[in-house]
Amino acid sequence: MITDVHQELVALGSVPRVRAADGDPGLLPAFRHRASDYLRVALPLGLQVRRCEEPRMFGDASGDMPGEIVTGPWDVWPWSLLGIVPAAFGAAWDGTPSQIIWHFQLVPSAITAVAPPSTMR
Repeated sequence: MITDVHQELVALGSVPRVRAADGDPGLLPAFRHRASDYLRVALPLGLQVRRCEEPRMFGDASGDMPGEIVTGPWDVWPWSLLGIVPAAFGAAWDGTPSQIIWHFQLVPSAITAVAPPSTMR
């Protein structure tokens, strides 16, 4: 089983923000892996795809702008920004996959080749 943040969610800015020990803001590394990236690595190793799921989020595009706009601290963005424009949030995130979940199984009788150089980080 492999679970990763879906590349569409990363593209929408869902990258974890952190604070270093000295208080400086930073971002955790996040990569936009496509389904083909996983398959390019797994299949030559004799792994067979048993299942792939992309659970989707739900959003409500009917919200109104709040009377007061509060952005919140930087290290909780973009989540703290969602209430500022609820209709835009609902429209953008409705149906967007949040994760990609792979179930691979090694095929015992497969003759596996050496995996190609990985482009995944």
